[in-house]
Amino acid sequence: MATIVSRALMVLFLVLGLRVSRAESTESSATPEASKRPAFDNSKPQILIRRPFEKLNGVEYWSSGHPGYDCERNGVVMFGFVFFEGGTWHDAYGFSPSKQPYGDNFFMRMVDPSGKYHPAGEAVVKAIGSTEGRAVLFRDMECEPKPTGKWWQDYEVLISKPAWCSPSRPAASPPAVEELAGRMKREMAAEEEKERRECEQYPSLSADCDQEPYNPSKLAAPKLVEAAEFDIAPGETVFFVQLCREYPCKDSRASEEGYNSSNWCAILRKDGLELLWTASWVYLHDKMIQHYWPLGAADVDGDGVSEVIIVDGHYGGGDFMLYQYKPGDHKLSYEYANGDQM
Repeated sequence: MATIVSRALMVLFLVLGLRVSRAESTESSATPEASKRPAFDNSKPQILIRRPFEKLNGVEYWSSGHPGYDCERNGVVMFGFVFFEGGTWHDAYGFSPSKQPYGDNFFMRMVDPSGKYHPAGEAVVKAIGSTEGRAVLFRDMECEPKPTGKWWQDYEVLISKPAWCSPSRPAASPPAVEELAGRMKREMAAEEEKERRECEQYPSLSADCDQEPYNPSKLAAPKLVEAAEFDIAPGETVFFVQLCREYPCKDSRASEEGYNSSNWCAILRKDGLELLWTASWVYLHDKMIQHYWPLGAADVDGDGVSEVIIVDGHYGGGDFMLYQYKPGDHKLSYEYANGDQM
């Protein structure tokens, strides 16, 4: 099982200043540091992202309420994630703003490809230390996302002129828990035993649940907590599921928070339930992974290979992961995640 463990907490982008340059202008707004890096080529297929926890002084900087940044006037900020060149995807962070006009180029939201969004300009974003990177501004996007009640609602992804796109949608007829429970138990047994040994040696690891060491024999039966579906390629539908085995903490609040629970996520073919991707974790404390969610799939570069974006949620924020899928493949191929450049 290709288990994805908790990712190290990524360095958060803190916007110390945005210097807007009109996309139609031939003058770069880059600082002397940024100007040493190549300007971005807007003709390349690209993916832009925005994480919900990008904040300065505790306020989202793209928000109209930010005292140092006027979203309504300057536009929504999106960060370069990856671009496609030479048959592969590359890290798009660290480029100077482009000198090229966008013309009729447009972007679409992966979670809702019904609209088209046009860049109004670019900016230099300075993060912690001296690192500077490129961001793209949009004035035809809403500054405040519409609430959906889902934890992933603010993980925004824009894709450039995709050949097709399939956002995640609620699963109409999800697989029965009984079809997946045995697989979850088998695949998590070694992970649960590893955590048991570590908690026996270091009891504080599982202390958020009880004062006694974590014991996987107390886990409840698996239950389905999330179920979605999307087309991973034209004519190929897949399920995303998350199963959870709750742990009976003596403190009811700790049980409600899910401490010591076993969690298993999977992407499976709708026909036959062939496993294409999986992630699992034992939730011992709140510094660990808490969620995964696929935003959907698209063919961004028109080469017949699907790009799949999966986001995770953890203490302090979350991350975007890019996978690829060729029709007929038996697994997703990992390509890149934000933070790989850190």
